[in-house]
Amino acid sequence: MRQRQIFKEIAETHNITQKNAKEIVNSFLDTCKKEIINFNKINIKNFGDIYLQKYKTKKAQIPGKTGGVVVPEHYKLQFKPAAKLKSEIVDLPQ
Repeated sequence: MRQRQIFKEIAETHNITQKNAKEIVNSFLDTCKKEIINFNKINIKNFGDIYLQKYKTKKAQIPGKTGGVVVPEHYKLQFKPAAKLKSEIVDLPQ
């Protein structure tokens, strides 16, 4: 689903203009981005948690090459789905 489709869906559901829906969604996303950059976990009830996970420096092997490579300390964006979301996904028809 693309952003434009999300704006349209929200606008139709809540009887507002697509422009207003776009402003609301973009404001929400900007707030989430700021919180993630500041290392704060975002918890959306019945959806899940979004957070940055820190990975320590480590050695890695590259097949076919001798010696290892040092992978520097880094962060990855993680998503942990809520139990309710997980159960709804499991119950989807095949």
